[in-house]
Amino acid sequence: SLTELLRDEMAKTSEELVKARQQSLPHREAMDRGRLRTTLQVLTQERDRTRRRLQVAELAGDFRELIDRQTAVQEDTMRLSETPDEQRVEQTLEVLDDQKDARVLFQQLETSLNDVSKWNNRLSDAASKALAEIRERAVGQRFEDAEAEIGRGRLVAAAENQNEIVERLSPALQNVEAARGIDPVNALPLLEIVTELRERQEVLQRL
Repeated sequence: SLTELLRDEMAKTSEELVKARQQSLPHREAMDRGRLRTTLQVLTQERDRTRRRLQVAELAGDFRELIDRQTAVQEDTMRLSETPDEQRVEQTLEVLDDQKDARVLFQQLETSLNDVSKWNNRLSDAASKALAEIRERAVGQRFEDAEAEIGRGRLVAAAENQNEIVERLSPALQNVEAARGIDPVNALPLLEIVTELRERQEVLQRL
């Protein structure tokens, strides 16, 4: 894996560091630091890419959270028709608040997608496509329509809008997930390698 390859490279660099410590000062000064510098540059680039991929993975998680939340609100909306009259007004207000909370999550997600879309790389392309998908399908308007219909007591119309929201978010989620490109479980060790190698470089510079 990428992490294992980078660890092997760091191990070779570490061997050079140990040898340098065993040499006299002139030999230390003559040691080629280019390899360490090059390795650090490569690792730093990979670290930056990994951090961006982790953010994309986080975006995908936000998508799934929003879809789950909206699905739950839709189910609550449909149950309102079975609610006794004396409880319906209170529960309708609760469902309306939940729908508003879902819209806030959507707005936050839209802002995050807009930020990632400005990175100007493969990952930003995925965010741009997801953002375009959302806007082209007028998902934001569907959130507003769902709220309005709940307020009017038109539960079937509200549920239809809510269902449209979920269906229109799914293709955008697929665009984001396709760009993840790295397992978040394997990404954190890579960040640790970069940190460790930087520390080793600082030691080497003091030799």
